[in-house]
Amino acid sequence: MVSKRSAEVQNISRPETFWEKVHTLKSAGKSRIGKTPLTIGTVAAAALALGIFAPKAAYAKGPVQQPYTATCSIDGQNPPGTPPLSCTLSPPPPPNVETVIQSVDISLNVFELSQGPGVPLYASLTGYSATGAQTYVPFTIAPGPTIIWVAHELTAINVEPNRTVQCNAVELNLHPDAILTCTVSGYFIQQEQ
Repeated sequence: MVSKRSAEVQNISRPETFWEKVHTLKSAGKSRIGKTPLTIGTVAAAALALGIFAPKAAYAKGPVQQPYTATCSIDGQNPPGTPPLSCTLSPPPPPNVETVIQSVDISLNVFELSQGPGVPLYASLTGYSATGAQTYVPFTIAPGPTIIWVAHELTAINVEPNRTVQCNAVELNLHPDAILTCTVSGYFIQQEQ
């Protein structure tokens, strides 16, 4: 005969796990997952938080960066010993905007003179500031049949509004037909209306 105590032990079952309870509810057609007030409230709070913290850059009306590139070139045509070769970058930055030059590329074809090849001293950008600031760009020699010196510099030159920028090269024994070519790139900041 089975004692009353052993019958009680046999009827004691272990507690159902969470997943077993979910399975039991689904089997009975009483799936409540996703429909409880707590679940609905949690999903609504998450959606609200994402809406609040989502990036708003696409909707902002403010400064917009526009790419800016300008170039100039000059065929020397000046006698040896004259001041530097210079050209004015075109197109100039748009009026009344802040412009930043991020890259400068300069090439100087010096050819040769009877007293020997020209030796560039430096290249520079000027005119971008009312204070007379100047940015120097060092030359390196490029291989080839002619004597071409090149300069490349990554910069962060702030061009004041309504200023034009000049590219310059200074060289010893400058050939009368030396060719200076200059290209800059960066951006200007356009205010949205």
